[in-house]
Amino acid sequence: MLSLDQPNLPMLTLLLLVLLLVLLILLVLLLYKYI
Repeated sequence: MLSLDQPNLPMLTLLLLVLLLVLLILLVLLLYKYI
């Protein structure tokens, strides 16, 4: 598993976090649009 304590891949974890945030926002927008 990826741990934030290891500074091996900070860029990758940051990208993954941003991607998760974007997916969550898109999901919320879709829910608000359909409901």
